[in-house]
Amino acid sequence: MTYDAAGNPLTVKNAATGQGIERTYNDNGTVKDSTDGRGSKTAYAYDDQGRLTTVTPPARRQPVRYTYDSRSRITSVRDGNGKTIEYAYDAADRVVQLSEQTGTGDKVVQQTDFDANGNKIANYFAATTKQFTYSPRNQVLTDVRRGGGIVATDTVVYTYDANNNLASLRDGGGTTSYRYNPANDLTELTDLAGGVTRYTYDRDGNRTRIQYPNGQGALREFDKSQRLTRITNYARGGNEVRSYDYGGSRGDTDLVQSVGEPGGATTRYTYDGAGQLTRAATSGGATYSYAYDKSGNITDFQGTAMTYNAANQVTRVGNTNIASDGQGNITQGLGGTAGYSSTNQQIQRQDTTQQNFQVSYDTADTTQIQQVTSRAASGGRGQRYDVTQTALGMTAKAGLLGVRHSVSRDPSGTPVVQRNPDRSLRYFELDHQGSVTGHTRGDGTRTASFRYQPFGSYERVSGADSAQADNFIGFQGGFFVNSPAHTQFGHRWYDSRLGRFTQPDPIGTPGASGDGQSNRNGIGGPYSVEHSVYSFAGSNPCNFSDPSGLAPPDASQCALRAANAVLITLAAIGSVIGTGGAVLPVYLLVAIGAGGSATLNVYNAARVCSGSPGLI
Repeated sequence: MTYDAAGNPLTVKNAATGQGIERTYNDNGTVKDSTDGRGSKTAYAYDDQGRLTTVTPPARRQPVRYTYDSRSRITSVRDGNGKTIEYAYDAADRVVQLSEQTGTGDKVVQQTDFDANGNKIANYFAATTKQFTYSPRNQVLTDVRRGGGIVATDTVVYTYDANNNLASLRDGGGTTSYRYNPANDLTELTDLAGGVTRYTYDRDGNRTRIQYPNGQGALREFDKSQRLTRITNYARGGNEVRSYDYGGSRGDTDLVQSVGEPGGATTRYTYDGAGQLTRAATSGGATYSYAYDKSGNITDFQGTAMTYNAANQVTRVGNTNIASDGQGNITQGLGGTAGYSSTNQQIQRQDTTQQNFQVSYDTADTTQIQQVTSRAASGGRGQRYDVTQTALGMTAKAGLLGVRHSVSRDPSGTPVVQRNPDRSLRYFELDHQGSVTGHTRGDGTRTASFRYQPFGSYERVSGADSAQADNFIGFQGGFFVNSPAHTQFGHRWYDSRLGRFTQPDPIGTPGASGDGQSNRNGIGGPYSVEHSVYSFAGSNPCNFSDPSGLAPPDASQCALRAANAVLITLAAIGSVIGTGGAVLPVYLLVAIGAGGSATLNVYNAARVCSGSPGLI
C-alpha cells in the first residue's frame, strides 16, 4: 500500500498479480475516483455536505445516484437501469417503506412494521405478508407467511433452552430438536422423521464424529492448527475417504494443496500470488486450468476464453456473446435470457436447452425465495413449489397435492437429512466446503455420489438417487434450480459455467438490500479495496465460499473479515428478521453488519468467508 501526505491510501495492490485499486482524492479528502488493475475508472461525486451522490462506473454500466434527507438518510437510489427506489423511515431511522418511482406515481414495493424493541413484527411484499413474534429476550418465536403461495399459511416455530441455544424448529414438515453439552456444542439432533444424529468433539471443540441414525456417519480429523485434514464417510457397502493436505512446494500453507479422493485418486491445486486457483489436476488425467486479468476476471476458464468490457462484465464466453443491463445483471447468454425486478432480483430464466423457471420472493432482495415455477424449454409438464425459509436456511419445498421435500438442518445451517414425498430419507454426505457429495438411505446404503469440477459444475453423478428432480442442495450447500448453473447464494445467483456471480455485488449500492443506509465501504464504493464485483469466493472455491453472496471476492479480504468477525449466536435470529426480511446463514450475521441481540451461542468466526456451516 502507498499513501499521500494526508495519510490517505493511494494504492492497494497485489505485487504478484498487479490486481488492486488506485485512488485520487478531492481537496476535502473525499475519493475522487478509483482505478482497477486494468485501468478502468470509477468516479464519485458528492454534495456540499460531502455525501456521495453519484457513482459512475466504467462503461457499459450506468451511473447510480443517491438523494438524502436533512438527517443524511438515503431517500432514493436510482440504479444503472434508471429505476428509482425511494426509502421512508420511522423516528428511529428504520426503513418502513420502499417505493418505486413510476411514470404514473410511486408504487409501494415493501412495507415493514417494528415493535418497541426494534424487532420486525411484519413485512408486506407483493402478495405476501410475514409476521413475527418474539420472546422477552427478543428471540424470534414464530414466523408466519401468508399469501402468494401454494400453501395458504407457512408457519415456522422456534424454541430455546435455558442457555439460549435453539432447542427446536418446527415447520410444515415436522419438528427438528437439538441438545447440547455444557460447552453449548450440539450433541444430539432429532430429525423430522424421529431419527437421532449424534455429534462428538475433541478438546478444542472441533466436531470429530457424526453418527446418523441409519448407521452411516462421518469421522473428521484435524491437525494441530485446527485444519480439517481428513473426512471418512462410512456407509453400508464401503467407506469414502477424502484427505486434505496443506503442505506444498513452499512448505506449510493455509490453502489446500491436494485432496485425496475416494478410490485412491488425488487432485492437486496450484494458486497464483493472489490466492486464485490456477490449476486443478487429478491423478486420473483430468486437468482444469484458469487464468486471470488484473481485475481478477477469469480470462481462461478450463480452456475456454472469456472476454470483458471496461466494467468487468463478461461479454463473450468461447463463441457465445453475453449481454448485461445497465446495472450489470447478465440478461442474455449461454443459451438463455434472464429477467429482473425493480430491486434487481432475478425473477426468470428462459433457456433454450434446459428448463425455464420463474422465481418469486417474500422480501425485496434475493435472500428469501418464496416460489419456483419450472418447465422444460420444449414444453410439457413442469413443477411449481413453495420454499420454506428459516433462520437456518431453506427447510422445505412444497408443491401441489401435498408433495413435499423437507430438510432437517443443524443449528449452524448444515443439512443433515432430507425427507422426500414418498417418505424416504436421504442423509447427506458433505466435503470440506459443504458440497453434497453423496446420499445414504434410511437403511445405510449409499445411493448417490456427486463429484464437482472446481467451480461447481458436476464432473460425475451416479447412483439410483442422483436424479435432479429430488436434489436441490448441491455445490457448497447452495440451493439450485435445474442445475448447478443456477445456484442461489444469499443475495445473488451463481453460474458454475462462468465461475462467477451473474450480478454485481449489491453491497456497493447503498440501500440495495433494503437497509436504506450508506455502505461506502462496499464494492464500488469510494473506500472499497475490493476490485471485482462478480468474483465468487476469491476465485478460490477449493478453500473459500460465499453463502451470503456478500463476502469479499478477494481471498485475502476473506481472511481479514474473518479476523474481525465477532462471535455469533443463534440468539441473533431475531436480528436477522430485522434486516429487511433477509434470513442469512446465522454464522454470517455480524460479519455483514446485521446487528443484533446478545452473543450467547458461539460459533467459529474464522469460517465466515472460507467454510461451510458443516466445518464449524
